[in-house]
Amino acid sequence: MRSRLFGVLLATLCLGLPALAQEQRATLEGTVVDQSTAPAPGAMVEIRNAAGAVLTTVTSTSGAYRFPSVAPGSWDVTASLPGFRPAKVNGVNIALGQTLQVNLTLSVGAMADVVQIVGEAPLIDVKQSGRSTNLR
Repeated sequence: MRSRLFGVLLATLCLGLPALAQEQRATLEGTVVDQSTAPAPGAMVEIRNAAGAVLTTVTSTSGAYRFPSVAPGSWDVTASLPGFRPAKVNGVNIALGQTLQVNLTLSVGAMADVVQIVGEAPLIDVKQSGRSTNLR
């Protein structure tokens, strides 16, 4: 009786082990380039889902990025780099165990320079003249 129970328990355990090996996540990867298709190294890539989860990474020297452990679902992907307009792809659906490629192209943004001039009133009134004597 004991050996039979042990055999059933062992078989149940062995049959259940493959379920632990099933993938629970997905992978999102791609490249970020500019309008001339040159890589955009150092661009910040952010993904955000409807639940508010946010993951960020920075592109490599070849413009590549990778999120290796992403929960399945719908994600918004945004890439940004100073001097460029952000590139955004909304509603990227990632399935369980999938490796999805999303490439983004940045366009040149308007440079905004702000010049602020700060002045103070002069200590000497240059509009009036007068005569004075200094005694020692």
